[in-house]
Amino acid sequence: MKKMLWVALFSMKACVSEEAETNCSGDFHIQSQMDLDRVANCESISGDLVIYDNEALTNLDELSNLRNVEGYLYIEGNSALTNLDGLSSLRYVHWNAEIKDNAALTNLNGLSRLTTVGGDLHVYDNPSLCQSLVESFLELFPDNTTSFGNNDDSC
Repeated sequence: MKKMLWVALFSMKACVSEEAETNCSGDFHIQSQMDLDRVANCESISGDLVIYDNEALTNLDELSNLRNVEGYLYIEGNSALTNLDGLSSLRYVHWNAEIKDNAALTNLNGLSRLTTVGGDLHVYDNPSLCQSLVESFLELFPDNTTSFGNNDDSC
């Protein structure tokens, strides 16, 4: 009986631990690899996800499990970030989403499963991101207030 109780308690603890990893509470401000590693197992974030001012960040692959952001999504000032492919599971952002001032960003393919943005959607000041790609992406959200500009107009 003691052995069965211990096994049951151990199993319950594993579920709680798994739950804590997949449903992450609070706001997350990502400015380093260590910050990014903290949210690597999150499927849902109850607050804002702010990824900003990280000159070394080239991808968001650690976020490949993320499906929901219950707050705002800001991706700003990441000069080496080339793609958003790590967000390929993201489907829902409860409030605004803004992608701004990411000098090396060349596409938005990682947001192909995003179906709902509860607030405004803004994509601007990304000099390597083709403006026509931005416009095509924003057309997927006809009910949202959107804005764009100062992306690459030459393509």
